[in-house]
Amino acid sequence: MLPNSVLQIDLTRLAENVQQICRFLQPQSRLCAVVKANAYGLGAAVIAPELQRIGVEWFAVYDPWQAEEILQAGITGNVLIFMPVTDVEHGSKLANAANAGRIHFALHSAEQMEALNQTAQKLGTRLPVHVEIDTGMSRGGQVGGAAADLIAGLKSQPNLRLAGVFSHPSCAESDHAVTQKQLAGLQAIGNEDGVIHHFSNTWAAISDQKNQLNMVRVGLGLWGYPSAGNWSVAEKNRVRLKPIAKWVSRIAHLKSVPSGSPVGYGQTFHTKRETRIGIVPVGYADGYPLLLSNRGVVRIGEKKIDAPVIGRVNMDQIILDLTDIADAKIGDEAELISDDSAALNAIEKLAALAQSHPYEMLCRITPRVPREYLR
Repeated sequence: MLPNSVLQIDLTRLAENVQQICRFLQPQSRLCAVVKANAYGLGAAVIAPELQRIGVEWFAVYDPWQAEEILQAGITGNVLIFMPVTDVEHGSKLANAANAGRIHFALHSAEQMEALNQTAQKLGTRLPVHVEIDTGMSRGGQVGGAAADLIAGLKSQPNLRLAGVFSHPSCAESDHAVTQKQLAGLQAIGNEDGVIHHFSNTWAAISDQKNQLNMVRVGLGLWGYPSAGNWSVAEKNRVRLKPIAKWVSRIAHLKSVPSGSPVGYGQTFHTKRETRIGIVPVGYADGYPLLLSNRGVVRIGEKKIDAPVIGRVNMDQIILDLTDIADAKIGDEAELISDDSAALNAIEKLAALAQSHPYEMLCRITPRVPREYLR
């Protein structure tokens, strides 16, 4: 029995994207692959080992459970955990990797520092930490003098060692001046020698080599998706990234309805001609956004002809107008998200229509959609 839809992931393109990014990095800067949230829904247990196979040595996740997942999948490199962790379960894979010095913890507060020091003492090890300096996100870490105090306070914590200092740009894709101000804020406080300094996300890393420091943290760029709707800055720097994922389904049902027929819940669409309706068995329960009702575009068949989504997106199905695709038939491929950046159903274009973002569009594709890995 065929699944209703499949998310196809091109591992060859993934490797090519890594190569493109690394080619633009300065010699002293290493790549840290951000594989949080199940590698943005693409499958961290497959994606992380594949990245390690092609030479990536650093990985970043949000929480200890995500770290455990990629350790279980065979990751032997360094893993940075962003969440304010205070405890590690003794005897776990995470504890074993921490004892080996491979788990690095983001440090956010004095309270966390003291708790983590006690945890390290129980584990019988000295844990590497990266102090987060808040330069304009108002999220994790500490601002200004409080961040400096946190760095100084590590000297009184015998089971912790300063391994890095970092910050995060808030609008690297849209405001160069703000990005440079944030970078300067990091460098004014986190100027210790012999530690890793990191600041850049995908956009900061590929737009200006001055942002790269000792390490860059790249997530969305690995998958080939722009955070600002286009790759103009990347193209200028000859960093050419390609989408690695394509979401496909098929036509499950066809019928014709007369002009003036209401379509879907709430009758938000009425046909203006005799219309050939096509049903595709994917809906918001799979992660196809409700906001693409009467807005989305799906490409049909080998010729990839655009067909509009009409009516409201359902839990398990969407309705297409196939009137202008005379040869469309049951079983034809329906491409929901394209791996072609020029297509109308490229993820960044659908995200704009859904008042969303490529990050969310990827993450919202639910686990009930099988992932298929291609080379």
